[in-house]
Amino acid sequence: MGSERQDLMRALGARLRGLRAEAGLTGAVLAQRAGVGQPTVSKVETGRMVPSADVLGRLSRALGLDASTAQEVRDLLVAVEAAPHAVEAPRRDDPRRRSAVSPAGPFLSVRRPASHAPECGVRPARLR
Repeated sequence: MGSERQDLMRALGARLRGLRAEAGLTGAVLAQRAGVGQPTVSKVETGRMVPSADVLGRLSRALGLDASTAQEVRDLLVAVEAAPHAVEAPRRDDPRRRSAVSPAGPFLSVRRPASHAPECGVRPARLR
């Protein structure tokens, strides 16, 4: 069960994917015509990214949408932007979850180069 915003993002993406399929274009060809990256088209179509108004306009022009369909797509974008963001817990691979401790453990030391040695005149031994 997703949030309202996620549902709207998926609806916008599904609508754009359907329009692209009707036009007989691949994601790569649409991206090239719109002047955006193919991953952008993919992320928008799968609901993982909200396009800017500029990107949506480029996609609409590249698809050759008529005025009413272009307005329908813009209205979907406005609805996505107006929907509240869901607060989600960070995922496992999210860098915000990582602690200050190294993955190798708290006792992992980093060997500093000799230029960082204390000024006592003793240089660290080289590891072989």
